[in-house]
Amino acid sequence: MSNGNAPRRTGDSLRLGRRAFGRAAVGALAAAPFVGPGSSDADLPVDFAIENGHHYRQASPEPNAGFAVFNGRRPWWDVYRRAGGPHVVGYPISLPYARDGLVVQAFSYEAIQAPFHGANLAPANVLELLDAAGYAPWLHHHRRVPMPLDTGATMDARLARLTDDPIRAAYFGNPAPTRFLAWDQTQSLRRFGLPMSEPERFGQTIVQRFQRGVLERTVDSPTVRVRPVGRLLVELGLAPKDRTSPVSSLDALLAAAGRTIHERLTAAVRARIRSEPGTWAVWAANSGANRPLVAIEPDRSMRTLSVWKVLLLREAFRQRSAGLLSFDERLTMDETVVERADPPVSLEPGQQIDVGTALEHAISVSDNASAILLADRVGYQNIDFDLRREGLKVTTININEPLTTAREMADVLERIVGLRPGVWQPTLAEVHAMRGLLLSETRTDRIPRWLRQHPVAHKTGDFPDAANDAGVVYTAMGPVTVVVLVDQTPNRERTAAAIANVARMIVDAVDPPVFEDTVPSG
Repeated sequence: MSNGNAPRRTGDSLRLGRRAFGRAAVGALAAAPFVGPGSSDADLPVDFAIENGHHYRQASPEPNAGFAVFNGRRPWWDVYRRAGGPHVVGYPISLPYARDGLVVQAFSYEAIQAPFHGANLAPANVLELLDAAGYAPWLHHHRRVPMPLDTGATMDARLARLTDDPIRAAYFGNPAPTRFLAWDQTQSLRRFGLPMSEPERFGQTIVQRFQRGVLERTVDSPTVRVRPVGRLLVELGLAPKDRTSPVSSLDALLAAAGRTIHERLTAAVRARIRSEPGTWAVWAANSGANRPLVAIEPDRSMRTLSVWKVLLLREAFRQRSAGLLSFDERLTMDETVVERADPPVSLEPGQQIDVGTALEHAISVSDNASAILLADRVGYQNIDFDLRREGLKVTTININEPLTTAREMADVLERIVGLRPGVWQPTLAEVHAMRGLLLSETRTDRIPRWLRQHPVAHKTGDFPDAANDAGVVYTAMGPVTVVVLVDQTPNRERTAAAIANVARMIVDAVDPPVFEDTVPSG
């Protein structure tokens, strides 16, 4: 079916027209606040990119200092992100330090370690490190952590100790379902290690110890909490004091100037598209982050083309959650919709389709007739009202030519897939359903083209002189939002290929491909 362009209004109806109606003027990208000698703590971002890593202030004992996670001799930054980063592992609370033949870096909830003379990083068995230092009785008496049982039992025997249903569900559960599309037993074992005790009751709390963590819940609630056991390494002195003293955030920020992934990657993407025809707007970021990986004309007003259907997706689910719309409701095609849809039209006047199927067709195969029929039902003004309520200033479909910016479309996508909070906060089930529709997009010649190993939740848009794609790429290092909008291009196929190359550059910079040596057979 036709990917089509966005609906446009003529009189009181919407048409899928062929003329541009001008562009709204937008302000230039706001300059970052000056940070330099004499700057105060208020001028410093709470976390920021450094060369080959990131600096975090969130868990620092001092307000104007923090700890870095970065790739050096050992790939701390890569392993940290692959394990879930701050969302799962917590924020860094130490620098890497040496102890008992290991190099360890402590985080709020976990720790990462490597052999002193090696570079292979892995999650640390924090509870076993504490036991080896003689703290098992102290943990039992002062922190209500069960004493360790026999560690020589088989893996199956130890997993059989997961007898408390809520704790078992938390152990095997996906800790960040908006960031990880799938989660299996291997990842659970990597995160927590094996059980070291049975569930034990301490007053009104049920607690179970694992090699790498502690899970607990109150007896009258199924909600399970993860103890921040990484902090114990610092509190009990296993991490030397000189390695738990944070470094100046201002010094780290100044040292990173000109060396961050944002600066390098933006320069590389600019160089790549310099010879490409058309007007380009690009935004890429680690999903949910306010600072981009790439920002090229991110606030330029651009035609949405069929990417407007992302706005329809969100509004349909929002109205259903408010009890204003049923996905079983039947919609009847009429002549006014047929007149506004680019051919071929999927439904004849008088034919019916339910809301859920219309939405699926609008996203998966970019069916314009289904999209316009559904948009008539939910109301274009309602979509725009919700966009203003969410703080978006440029994006609109309630005008002759629907418009957006690369930055704002990224914002909408991240709200849809649960990676950015909003006024309307979808449930996890709604996130899964909306994300599933975006994952089902059938046109894959742009962002997904060279990223076959990465799931991409996205929506494309086409016009004879324009090509768009906006999506979230799920990598092992976490999700990455990529929005590329291109207008006034004389060669849409060439532009689609260039968008694919830009997407690959961005994703490869975040999650570098691993090439394994192979020995030819025969």
